[in-house]
Amino acid sequence: MTMLALLLALFLADNQPPTIQRVDPPHWWAYLGVDTLELLVEGNLQGASIRLEGHGVQTLWNTTAANARYRYLGLDVRNAPAQDMRVISERDGSADTTIFTLRSRDMSQHKHIGLDASDVVYLIMADRFANGDTGNDAIAAMRENMSERSAPYGRHGGDVLGIRKHLDDLDSLGVTAIWMCPLLENDQPRSSYHGYAITDHYTIDPRYGTNNDYISLVRDAHAHNMRVVMDVVYNHVGSYHRLFLSPPDSSWFNWWPEYTQTNARETSLYDPYAAPSDKKRFSRGWFDRAMPDVNGDDVHASRYLLQNSIWWIEEADVDALRVDTYTYPDQRWMSNVNTTLRRVFPGLFIFGETWVDSHASQAYYVEKFPLSPDTHLPGTTDFQVYNALRDVLTKPSGWDDGAGRLYRVLAADYLYAKPMNQVIFLDNHDLPRIRGIVAGNAAKLRMGLVMLYTLRGIPCITYGTEAAMSDTREHGTIRQDMPGGWPSDTRSVWNAAERTAEEQGCYSLIRTLGRYRRNSEPLTRGRLMQFAPEQGVYAYARYTDTTVVVVVVNADNEPRTINMRRLDDVLNGARTCYDVLRDRTITISNSERLDPVGAYMWEFTRGK
Repeated sequence: MTMLALLLALFLADNQPPTIQRVDPPHWWAYLGVDTLELLVEGNLQGASIRLEGHGVQTLWNTTAANARYRYLGLDVRNAPAQDMRVISERDGSADTTIFTLRSRDMSQHKHIGLDASDVVYLIMADRFANGDTGNDAIAAMRENMSERSAPYGRHGGDVLGIRKHLDDLDSLGVTAIWMCPLLENDQPRSSYHGYAITDHYTIDPRYGTNNDYISLVRDAHAHNMRVVMDVVYNHVGSYHRLFLSPPDSSWFNWWPEYTQTNARETSLYDPYAAPSDKKRFSRGWFDRAMPDVNGDDVHASRYLLQNSIWWIEEADVDALRVDTYTYPDQRWMSNVNTTLRRVFPGLFIFGETWVDSHASQAYYVEKFPLSPDTHLPGTTDFQVYNALRDVLTKPSGWDDGAGRLYRVLAADYLYAKPMNQVIFLDNHDLPRIRGIVAGNAAKLRMGLVMLYTLRGIPCITYGTEAAMSDTREHGTIRQDMPGGWPSDTRSVWNAAERTAEEQGCYSLIRTLGRYRRNSEPLTRGRLMQFAPEQGVYAYARYTDTTVVVVVVNADNEPRTINMRRLDDVLNGARTCYDVLRDRTITISNSERLDPVGAYMWEFTRGK
């Protein structure tokens, strides 16, 4: 823009009536437990005065942003009752008014809040799960305005209604919580299906549905006694977010002389020898060119995203948060986010994505680790257990490999204040499908699933595992469509008569494990005791004062035996048990033979 054009634009703006185009957040609640609320008022506000009229509200600050399109209104709302307030903009005798509402809280909400080891989480990428409304597949006004199921990185048409239609099916699998990759608007020109490049923090992407559709999904999930996990992103936004294209201030984002990607060296945060430049590049480098990095040191940007999380939890009755790319933002900011959210919503569970390769890194981020900052983060995605489980299924067992690695990983749980809060998994939306990793080997898949459902922590299963999905190539292909999720599909995996033998095997096993786990006190509330592996044979017990669930795996390709007397630390000589996987009562010998690549799950009454 030339200087003349710029001056002309400013002159025209100054000579138009002031207009308020948007206020974020769009509304709030009286007596929510948040004393100070900041409104981001946006519009033709150059040279205009702004004021708010309401009962019991005190304006703490009224600040024009560096970009004069925006005004920050800081409000003390602690004594303000529910009401419609007026935000008024005036300039040269002209005025514009918009209503900002403080709503009454629905005190019946948050009955399901939280997440714990009694849950089984089901991870869904909405675009690839089920298409409940074909009318929203393509939105002409959006930058990516077509749906093409054959395009690995394109939109396929799955939506919120599709998820709602299958809640009964998930309930029958023993699922108690659903975690969906972000559903907020991603109005990017390409690869917008995954949800992690948000362009409007207060709007569900119209290709998924509406805000009310999401609220209805949460309500329906709660009616099925399922909790809902919202996937949130603090580290970055999408490059077509209006607050990046025309930011209130350049300080909202981390800028470099030229594009600089994060070095992904989370170790720099606790490394006593780390170079300051490495720390800076880790936390302030961009995750991706299409994902501008948010500056958590900017008080307005950080407050904007924190208020947004509070808004969605109250608006939709969300039960838990999964925080994407948790390691990358400033950790003082993240600690404040966690502290505030858990104060406003007691019982809220938050777990961070910590895609790291060592216990030293992973434990650094979890609350109460002695040498880490006071993070106030209850749990993380447990990549240490993931890597160990994958080793068990793909490598020969040795002192440090296979079953030996899993044993050592669990032995390091002393690093966590609450290891049962760790979220464990065999794959996820970013990882190769576990069935593909084991090359379709049914025995190995069975072993992996048995361990997933019985180890300590909160198990998370990726959608489509029950449908024998096995792609290992790239993000666009591992995020497969569920057969039967689209009206044009010729068969449905939700219909038992239409499943292949492999699909039926996966479905039946997951259903057995899920239903049993839901009613098993040892698996949902019990303690863990593990026994050092020998020749690829690894055993552990989940137990209460009255009941023991013993899991034995033979990760070796040869038949092995287990000396059951080793387990008498917890069994006290009991040998008669319920064989969970075979649904029968059996008596175990002191020297029990184990099949190659075998998995066993036995329930004992202690002392019998």
